[in-house]
Amino acid sequence: MLKRKAEIFTYMFMLGTLSWAIGISGKAYAQSVAEQCKKPGLASNVIGCSSDRPCILRLRQNAKVLQVGWDGQKDYDAYNLRWSKSGRAKSQSQIELEGGAGGIYEISNIQPCATYSLGVRGCDKLLPGKSRCSAWATASFITQPELLLGPDSCQKAYVWRAAYPGDHVCVPARRHNQAVIDNEQANSRRDLHVGQSVPDGCISGYVWREARAEDHVCVTPETRSQVQADNNAKCEHLAVCRRHF
Repeated sequence: MLKRKAEIFTYMFMLGTLSWAIGISGKAYAQSVAEQCKKPGLASNVIGCSSDRPCILRLRQNAKVLQVGWDGQKDYDAYNLRWSKSGRAKSQSQIELEGGAGGIYEISNIQPCATYSLGVRGCDKLLPGKSRCSAWATASFITQPELLLGPDSCQKAYVWRAAYPGDHVCVPARRHNQAVIDNEQANSRRDLHVGQSVPDGCISGYVWREARAEDHVCVTPETRSQVQADNNAKCEHLAVCRRHF
């Protein structure tokens, strides 16, 4: 009886572990290519900031708005914020903002795929018309492109591979066409004689494509190598500014 209970417990544990693994795997595939490639943004702390000036904590883009947030590291009477865009150095803008322990400001109508250079300094007013200001805290931010098809949009020379539903790896059109052909020929390339011992086995001269782990479409070794190379380069062909990745 005890042995039977132990077997049932072991089975339930293995089933739970398998369900968890499947859930994690499904989550990974549901994540967009752009999300997989994106690196973390600025850290939300003051480590590494000089103590004699404000510390820029947040640079966040929402559509055509760039949000700048900073910690003054002390209370200032006022803040000066300035910014300029790459390619137009003479168009620098500057504004005086209310003081305090820190602040947030939104720059509207930002341009896509442009580098914005920003600076913040704190000022204490001594006499009318006279102020003593800190050194400038500086940062830069590359804005996102205008995407017509969502975050997984490809650069102009590329299209989605579509080797399986949801496959948004960007490739040249000829490799998308190859994936369509390979999918259509999948059944004719299976080795039915080894199906019992090697599920989804391929006939001689073909191997699993593995555009993702479950992809057992049979293709030539050359195609498989190209698919792996495209997977490794998935971040490079997205229609995004490269320094976001």
